[in-house]
Amino acid sequence: MIHGLAGSSALTALVFAALPTTTTRLVYITPFGLGSIVGMAAVSGVAGLWLQRIERLRLMTFLRVVIGLLSISIGVAMVLGASWVLTGS
Repeated sequence: MIHGLAGSSALTALVFAALPTTTTRLVYITPFGLGSIVGMAAVSGVAGLWLQRIERLRLMTFLRVVIGLLSISIGVAMVLGASWVLTGS
């Protein structure tokens, strides 16, 4: 659920806080979470279909390295940004 909320967590938190009962919060978060799952699965499926067409091993290896490094860079930037916000410096 946390991963699915990553892109819209602020909006979700605002709506969540405005809902009066636990039941209404669950009614809100359930379809939201399911929609996130379906959306991510669809994007992953389309990306997988595209990547499946790549037949050259070197290109596929290159793409894996670039995507991995990009993912690591984004993660490090997020951790540094969060630590900067938490420490106030």
